[in-house]
Amino acid sequence: MQSVIMMDFSTRFFKKPIELWHRHAKVVRAMWVWVAVLLSTLLIVPCVYAQTQALQDLKLERQEDGFYMGASLNFELPPSAEEALAKGVPLNFVLRCDIVKERWYWTNKKIVQVERYMRLSFQPLSRRWRVHISGEPIKQTGLGVVFGQSFDSQLEALAALRRFNRWRIADANQIEGDTKYQLEVNFKLDLTQLPRPLQIGALGASDWTLNLNHQHVWALEPIK
Repeated sequence: MQSVIMMDFSTRFFKKPIELWHRHAKVVRAMWVWVAVLLSTLLIVPCVYAQTQALQDLKLERQEDGFYMGASLNFELPPSAEEALAKGVPLNFVLRCDIVKERWYWTNKKIVQVERYMRLSFQPLSRRWRVHISGEPIKQTGLGVVFGQSFDSQLEALAALRRFNRWRIADANQIEGDTKYQLEVNFKLDLTQLPRPLQIGALGASDWTLNLNHQHVWALEPIK
């Protein structure tokens, strides 16, 4: 009888740790599955964002008088900027292109910096949209504008703002053949051109932020 009691006690004594170990193993396996899913998500997300490029359909052309660039800007207006635009506040943008020459024997050298200034405005009375483009900063009076066009809808105006063709980025004598260059393109909403009351709240605010950057290695063939 005593041996039976001892056996029953031993069975119960060893059974509890085994059950606890099985439960612990299940918890550990569940945690590892969760970690694996999290890591796979972290690895996939950057790839998704990498597909959204700031500059699309980039085209570089060499002409006798210089070098020209065309592309499409991939952006949407920030919420606060769109709200201000609907109230008649014009928005100013700056598109900048830096051409950097790669040098193996020294640090890279910036040889060209060109800027293109754009303004998007809405006229509440006529319900018309207006796009101005200039090679110089556009003043509030509109002086310095070299191109202006009106549109019936915001969609058409934004399409004209996003797409640019034959933008001259360098003179013929500034670029050497058989040389690698790096194009650094930046497009931003110029908050300094907003009315003073809006500037105070816009600077540093995420719902006003529009700043695109794009880099492209430009390998030229030897000039024949």
